[in-house]
Amino acid sequence: MSKKPVGNSQFDFSKEIEPTQWLVQDLIPLGQLIICLARSGHGKSYFVEDLAVKIVYEKQFLGKNTMSGDVLLIDQDTPTQSVEKRLTVFGKHNGDKPKHNLFLRTHEGLSFSDGTIYNTINEYPSIRLAIIDTYHSALGTFNPNTTVDANYALTQLKSKCVCKDKTVWVNHHLSEKEFVDYADLMFGDTIGKAMGNSAIIQRADSVFVLCGVIEGNELKEMYIRPWGKRAFIPQKPFLASFDSNEFRYVGILQKEVDECIGDLRVMFAEHPEEGYTVQKAYDTLGHKHGVNKVYKVLAAMERMGEAKMERGKSNQFQYFSAKVGEPSKVIVKYWTVLKDE
Repeated sequence: MSKKPVGNSQFDFSKEIEPTQWLVQDLIPLGQLIICLARSGHGKSYFVEDLAVKIVYEKQFLGKNTMSGDVLLIDQDTPTQSVEKRLTVFGKHNGDKPKHNLFLRTHEGLSFSDGTIYNTINEYPSIRLAIIDTYHSALGTFNPNTTVDANYALTQLKSKCVCKDKTVWVNHHLSEKEFVDYADLMFGDTIGKAMGNSAIIQRADSVFVLCGVIEGNELKEMYIRPWGKRAFIPQKPFLASFDSNEFRYVGILQKEVDECIGDLRVMFAEHPEEGYTVQKAYDTLGHKHGVNKVYKVLAAMERMGEAKMERGKSNQFQYFSAKVGEPSKVIVKYWTVLKDE
């Protein structure tokens, strides 16, 4: 005897789907848990502090409209005096008085493990945005490398603190030692290099990866890659300048990476009989693109199905090309990948 289905499982095609609400239009969704990744000292605190000030002052952020409201900033990483000084400078740049409240809690030992981080956020029912800077500083007795602890901490954060009118933003560190540039943001596995374990990223609704350009200990620019898991984020990876204590939108990052891919494709098409090391490709292109970029873009071409790295005795690529409607075929046999020492 067949069992009857439990409940009404018939899909309703006439159901109204609610559109995504935005904290920052087409960039930061409202009502989500967002994990923000960056190397230590690469400007993620500056980024989220500027965002917080723009929300309470009812100003645009990166040239995009914001949904204003109160903000709670929980910072357990940076000395209180430094946070207060930065917020004051950001505030003066935006006007005389904010339209809403920015609540600041610093170095109080709030943690996921004892539940005080959730309770503190819920003490402020009016807030539009809650910021935790950083994830590691709020772990308490939890182990940062244990999946069980990460799952519990962030699942509880989502269920207890995130709602349709409130976004929770958590700053977190990248564990990678090497410099993260725009090629990484466009094509690299940057998200997979978050410090700790994959559960941190799996629990997020959206992920932002930031890479600051530092000159003389000062933040000058920032590469930004938004990635929406629960809602589509229209904004492509982009460059922002940091000048006069404000982030300003400069433009998308696609152009330069596309140019490198295009140059490599032309090179292989013109010399299909040759194999190329990364160094040889770099030399053939007249040093137009850096060696590291050439390597990363070749790896990106592999992920896009245009190249295949053969693991084993040596790292080698095959280059595939196909006309529209025709199957792929090998037009360059092999080239060996040489990583920088």
